[in-house]
Amino acid sequence: MLILSLILPITFAFLLIHLLWASPQIINSQTAIKLFLSVGLGLGISSLSYWVFLNLSGSFNSFSIILEAAVFMVLILVCAVIQLKRKPLCNINEPFQKNEKESQDILTWHKIPFLTIGFWTAILCTVVLFVTRTLNNPHGSWDAWAIWNMRARFLYRSQEHWITAFSSMHGCTHTDYPLLIPAAISRIWGYIGSDTLHAPMIVAFLFTFSTVGLIVSAMILIKNRNHGYVTGLILLSLTFFTIHGAGQVADVPFGFFVLSTMVLFFLKDKLPEKSAVFCFLAGMMAGLSAWTKNEGLLFIIIILFSHFIVTVFKQGRASYFKEIRPLFLGLSPVILIIAHFKMNLDISNDLVSKRSAESLVKLLFDPERYLIVGKSYLYYLNKKFLAIIITFPLMLIALKLSGDKNIKVSSTISALAILLLLFGYFMIYIITPHDLAWHVKTSLSRLYLQVMPSVVFVFFMLLNSIGRQPDYGSRK
Repeated sequence: MLILSLILPITFAFLLIHLLWASPQIINSQTAIKLFLSVGLGLGISSLSYWVFLNLSGSFNSFSIILEAAVFMVLILVCAVIQLKRKPLCNINEPFQKNEKESQDILTWHKIPFLTIGFWTAILCTVVLFVTRTLNNPHGSWDAWAIWNMRARFLYRSQEHWITAFSSMHGCTHTDYPLLIPAAISRIWGYIGSDTLHAPMIVAFLFTFSTVGLIVSAMILIKNRNHGYVTGLILLSLTFFTIHGAGQVADVPFGFFVLSTMVLFFLKDKLPEKSAVFCFLAGMMAGLSAWTKNEGLLFIIIILFSHFIVTVFKQGRASYFKEIRPLFLGLSPVILIIAHFKMNLDISNDLVSKRSAESLVKLLFDPERYLIVGKSYLYYLNKKFLAIIITFPLMLIALKLSGDKNIKVSSTISALAILLLLFGYFMIYIITPHDLAWHVKTSLSRLYLQVMPSVVFVFFMLLNSIGRQPDYGSRK
């Protein structure tokens, strides 16, 4: 039942992506990236399904499980039939077919692919670290057991009284937090029949290593294998990423959806004839980021703003209006569910509830708060994320030197979105009603973690070559 609870939504998500991103065969060079995207999309769809069942039937009981499983099976069958009846397609994925010489790895000794060996060794070590941390802390870190897993248990155990999960009387903090992680976990428990610790562990594992798989497979597809393995090694070297993944917090899944949105923007620009499909999927991923954490609402505003500014300026209004429709189409269903969740439950946000305009203005014009937050930003950058300080200037240089106009557009959108997201976090700290030093200390490093995979991805996407044989041209 555990396997069934995961395989149904992930299989449906994979077939949906495969149908939209038309390919002649199921197994091809794009299979890996489709698979990793489908893990996050499938878990997101399953959590939305769980929320719909709770609201329609009042509980997620045996009948709900049978009905949901039947619906997923029908959807999978429909997707499979459509794929089988699809006419042979011409090769529309030509931009991803690379010259073998271009992808040739020169970092070898006696034909031993050191990058390949290094990458898979790093994967093995990271899995061992993840499993060790998970066994030592099976309930996860504080945020996991105090917020996400506790909310999941209230949803699962309360059955028809599930609304008590959002009561502040039991001491559960942040009752307004969205439900992708709690709903996905509670749904798995519904299939299994008990609230075993295995469910949150598996969800955390899937999101952690799907992030690694997505960044590597996207790099291999758009650039080459060397880019993919080097980018993966950089991300795997951040043990902070793995430790927080094993801590079962929502920041790693949120980072996955931010990264997915940016990867899909790059694919949109690399394969313009399929831009509507990638915009639609990007909208879904951005929407699921808001179903994961409240920061996702800020991310949606920022990504829409960045897309508008860069696309209109570089490609014109016609391109923007062509892309914004499928983007909104993918975004809308998730936003409607989030709006229903926020508006129909008696919940409040601790950052904005019962705040007067006068108190906000007072905080905004307090220079000492800007100094405290600014120093904290630099401290955590230097302590754990020094790469960001080094990476952004290099990104600007690489962006200037890049000869690929399409990559310039998607890189500019992504880099602008990352900077605006960090600035948005900065301003939230300025107006926080909590003790400022405590708030920054307990959350800033995790906020940096949310954007690190995307920073690494965008930077290496801008590099023209890694370990490639130079082409000196033919000699006469």
